[in-house]
Amino acid sequence: MSECYCAIVGIEGKPETEALRAAIREKGSEVIVIDGSQWPGEATLGIDLTNDDSLADIFFPDHISATDVGVVYVDSTGFEPTSEENVEVLEENFYSRWMQLREYSAAVQNAAYLLTEHANAELINEGEANDIDSRKLVQLTRFDQAGLRVPDTIVANSPELVTEFLDEHDEVIYKPVRGGGSAKKLSKYDWNTKKEQLAYSPVQFQEYIPGDDIRAYVVDGEIAGAARVQASEVDFRYSSTADITPITPTEELEEVVVTAAELFDVQFGSVDVVEDESGEPVVLEVNTAPMFVDFVDRTGEPVVDQFAEYLIHVAQRNYGG
Repeated sequence: MSECYCAIVGIEGKPETEALRAAIREKGSEVIVIDGSQWPGEATLGIDLTNDDSLADIFFPDHISATDVGVVYVDSTGFEPTSEENVEVLEENFYSRWMQLREYSAAVQNAAYLLTEHANAELINEGEANDIDSRKLVQLTRFDQAGLRVPDTIVANSPELVTEFLDEHDEVIYKPVRGGGSAKKLSKYDWNTKKEQLAYSPVQFQEYIPGDDIRAYVVDGEIAGAARVQASEVDFRYSSTADITPITPTEELEEVVVTAAELFDVQFGSVDVVEDESGEPVVLEVNTAPMFVDFVDRTGEPVVDQFAEYLIHVAQRNYGG
């Protein structure tokens, strides 16, 4: 009888990919990494919708069939325009390289998702959860509709609208609409020197909530690890000196975190919360492919182990089915 595999779409050498692969192997299960960094490159890619084996030809060694895979987790496809190897090419021929990365990304993602169509594999964070990282405003709206507290937020490239927003709040932060960049505090003085830049692109502006940052990881509806983060920077993710202390969530915090994930059917992800000065949790966002290795190294929380156990459970359930 063939083995049942967990498949990770990731990047060879990336800490999250390697940690998850090691944890699954340590638990005695089979795992294969679909390395997105091999494209663009010498590796070929071909998807034949009438031939299930074409998916295995893309991703797997000869001895593995697509039907041997019971679960697929997409950590990263690797097609990042800002990566070192792409920046130089983009500077020389922006349009061609951008389109190449876009098409490879779409093909590899489709191939990974087709594994769940042609075999018994289940895609982790399927459906709506698959794309919520790029829909921060939808997240905030749904959190608010569910009764969770969220910061006042606008997205705008209108100086008049932003000026009005600044007048309504003591402190404001700004960050990219899609994510992928750091949050920074915006003073009214800074605003007077930066407002002309707004014409080039809309920006997300958000009420600054004084308090402690909380990051929690959710696996299958339960918190697998949580920590209080205190940093001098507004965005703790970019702080090398942040104080990260593991915590046992209160009932209120646990309910907020789990509810935020469940609103988008997130099976695995991180939830970022600010606990304001009165202790009330304010939800910022959910991420479905979060970084977690540094968090685990600094807190000892069992995020990797619990997620690996969950992947193995899902794989065996689907493979047996």
